[in-house]
Amino acid sequence: MSHLKKVLLGTTGAVAICLIMLLIGEGANAILSWKQFDGSFTYKTYRIIKTALRDSPSLDSGPAYMRLLSREHLERLIPKLMALDAGLENSPYRELQTPASVVNQRDGDCLVQKPNLRRTMTYLRTNIFNPLDPPALFYDSDRTLDEEIEALMRDYGTRSVSFTSNRFGERTTLPHLASERVVLVADDSVANGTLLDDAETLSSQMQARLQQRVRQAGFRYLDIGDVALQEIARRETKFAVLSLFIDHEHLSPYGIDQVAEALNDK
Repeated sequence: MSHLKKVLLGTTGAVAICLIMLLIGEGANAILSWKQFDGSFTYKTYRIIKTALRDSPSLDSGPAYMRLLSREHLERLIPKLMALDAGLENSPYRELQTPASVVNQRDGDCLVQKPNLRRTMTYLRTNIFNPLDPPALFYDSDRTLDEEIEALMRDYGTRSVSFTSNRFGERTTLPHLASERVVLVADDSVANGTLLDDAETLSSQMQARLQQRVRQAGFRYLDIGDVALQEIARRETKFAVLSLFIDHEHLSPYGIDQVAEALNDK
């Protein structure tokens, strides 16, 4: 145990000394380059590594996960991608980020998702831009792909998913359920799930699992909001819903009778 402690202390000390030397070196470099608009030594090292990754050649053999798309290969396919009205996000190619190809649009100062999208999407394996934020390729699902684009998807795509939205620009939730009342799931990519298929998003998983659990338990189920709407229609006043409840969370005896009647009708 004492030997392990010595090794840990020695390692920690070596790391601390290296950090101190780096800070001293960065300080000296900053003083010597005071009048020059230049980056730190650490930043220059990062740029060298990033450039090396960006310029790494594509691999045309071996496992699919080792194949990296080269800049030359991608740029050769840009005209065919433009003819397909395909969009390529996380890339510098503005010709592939047209109003017809992108999935988001400006509504005043807000960036919103376009309505009635029917897209197929995949990430491309490449280091030519940002290795931690690969380009995302979108195209209309009903379009016929050129052979070279099919090869691009097959050889350098991660996986293809369906990316659709409704008339309000909201991501499609599966399975489809007809209901006047909905639960709104609001968030960033966690809720929208760009790399997820429509059936794999958070809202789709919640909808499918809730429905499955209720059915497996052998219970009939209904939306209490539907009972309230029926009561409002029957009495022709929006205040009729108050007769269903004793307080904000408990049904009245009359409300229980109405729920039981609605369940019996199912």
